Amino acid sequence: AAASAAAAAATGDDVDADRAAMLQRTHEAKSLLMEDAHNEVRNRVAAAADMLQQLRVTWHKRHPAHGLRTVVRGGSAILTPAQVVALELRLPQTLQCYDWQLVYRLSLHGAALHTLFAQTRGAHQLLLVLREDSARAAVFGAVITDALRVGERDKYYGNGSTALFSFYDAAAGRNIGDGDGDSDAEVGGDAVQAADAPGVEAAATRGAALAPQLRYYPWSYRNSYFLLACREYLALGGGGHFGLFLDADLLRGSSGDCATFNSPTLGSLDDFAVLSCEVFALQAPGRT
Repeated sequence: AAASAAAAAATGDDVDADRAAMLQRTHEAKSLLMEDAHNEVRNRVAAAADMLQQLRVTWHKRHPAHGLRTVVRGGSAILTPAQVVALELRLPQTLQCYDWQLVYRLSLHGAALHTLFAQTRGAHQLLLVLREDSARAAVFGAVITDALRVGERDKYYGNGSTALFSFYDAAAGRNIGDGDGDSDAEVGGDAVQAADAPGVEAAATRGAALAPQLRYYPWSYRNSYFLLACREYLALGGGGHFGLFLDADLLRGSSGDCATFNSPTLGSLDDFAVLSCEVFALQAPGRT
């Protein structure tokens, strides 16, 4: 009996030892798995940090400390480099760091809304820039984040990234243009040239005192009247007045107090004649 008890005790000790060994191995395996998981996480974090650093380096190369270097392909006969920089700085981050490709110019493609629609086909991120035909030559326009397509006269579409803008002379107390230059000529000594070149880099070279006073009017959330596009006209905003309206021949327009963007009259006149009109498609850098 004593021998049997001793044997049973020895067997129990062996079982306990095996159990302890199994638990130890399990713990070691879990530790290894945890260490592998931590290493994987650290590696992914490090890779993400490297990618972020590369993006920062790319950003700083493309946008040095003295200002953005926005490639305006086809040039602009309306915007100065300082205005280009001011506008891109105010755009949503999702629309920054793109090349601006000229796709429509009134003096080049003709005065017809259907031509503008055809020239912008396939583009979903557009900048519409106007200069009114007046003594003040006000410059203003719209950020359009949907394709321009012929639709129903009373059916709005678009999204909340749509916006209006104008350039304002704080000293003179009025909206301004950049002078009386010809629409096909160079705009000032440091301006973006309106040439059919592969690309022109516009950089801010003026001091803070000469920086343009950009007024940017994003969505106010008061209504969703973003964009109306039909054969007869193109209009942005609503609620009170259209924020910006252009007729079918792109030679006349209007602007008034608009609830969609909480914007006032963009130019110097509620009803205006169009001197120059340009549309740029925002494209990935280097794309042609």
